[in-house]
Amino acid sequence: MSTDERRVRLRRQRGETRGTIVEAAEKLLSERSFREVSVDEVMQAAGFARTIFYRHFDDLSDLMLKTTAGAFEDLLAAHERVVEIAAIDEASLRAAIRPAVDTFVRHGPLVRAISEAASHDADIERAYSALQDRYVEMTARLLRRAQAAGARIADPGQTARALTLMNVAYLVDAFGREPKISADEALQTIVEVWLVVVP
Repeated sequence: MSTDERRVRLRRQRGETRGTIVEAAEKLLSERSFREVSVDEVMQAAGFARTIFYRHFDDLSDLMLKTTAGAFEDLLAAHERVVEIAAIDEASLRAAIRPAVDTFVRHGPLVRAISEAASHDADIERAYSALQDRYVEMTARLLRRAQAAGARIADPGQTARALTLMNVAYLVDAFGREPKISADEALQTIVEVWLVVVP
């Protein structure tokens, strides 16, 4: 086997190992909070020795940030579709918000876990706050357009913050563990709230 082939094989194995660790962490985090999960438990669930963990991650915070990165990129991409809609009407909102709700259905436990972890881990708190700020700014762009079109919104930035925090808390509650409601019910509720704010 050539050196290049060996490198490719090692990269593939490293990626598979990392993926197995992430899957184990996601499963544990869907059942328990971040503070209740240990490196030992993650590695036992993954089927690897504890020392393997540190070849891939610095600590549990690093694992959380890397595990949730993909989920948050999915959520940001879905939210971008919301703020770029041409018309703010029920059909447009429903079509644009649906991917965001579906992303929460898939990643709700991870979002719950990182929001919990942000309350006692400074690195996670900084990353989570920066992410929330991005959501708020994206939402404010849409609300400024609505305000310019005549919607009665006194402060688009603060209304965006309220909508973002409310939507995230609601969706984490609905899908952060076992789903409490259907995606269709969550979508209907969020659309109704948006239509009250941006009639």
